[in-house]
Amino acid sequence: MTKGEEKDLILKAIVREENSLRKGTSINEELFPEKSIEEVLCLLKEMDESHLDTPKFEFTRYDAIVMDKGFSEITLKNGGFTKLESETNSESESLKEKEILELENLKIQKENSDYQKSNRIKEEEILELTKDNLRLGNWDIRFRWYITISAFIIGIIVKHFIDN
Repeated sequence: MTKGEEKDLILKAIVREENSLRKGTSINEELFPEKSIEEVLCLLKEMDESHLDTPKFEFTRYDAIVMDKGFSEITLKNGGFTKLESETNSESESLKEKEILELENLKIQKENSDYQKSNRIKEEEILELTKDNLRLGNWDIRFRWYITISAFIIGIIVKHFIDN
């Protein structure tokens, strides 16, 4: 049995009674004989601190007095503590799911950032290699021209010596 169900059970017992005053010890004996009075008082304190319309609670050192002014029945009709507990659980699950999705989104953004960075680095490397390739290609063309012109001049000189 969940805490919400236990609290609703207390509200139902209060509504059933014609007397609007109940003691924590009588609630303990009637509804929760397996629990200690401290556990029942803790439940009653949680009920008192909730934002639902609940009975009025007066706490003493070892007991509590519950005074119902008709709020218990209204609270039960509106779903009671079970509904509040399920809403709180679903909100908690939604928040956990949202946090998980946000973490996944951050991981994806980081991966994308790393990918973009590696792309920029590779593009810079490609640009440098392209410049080197063009420079080497230009040297190759110049070298071939030098060889061609040198061969032509040597050919003319050799022909001149052969003819003379």
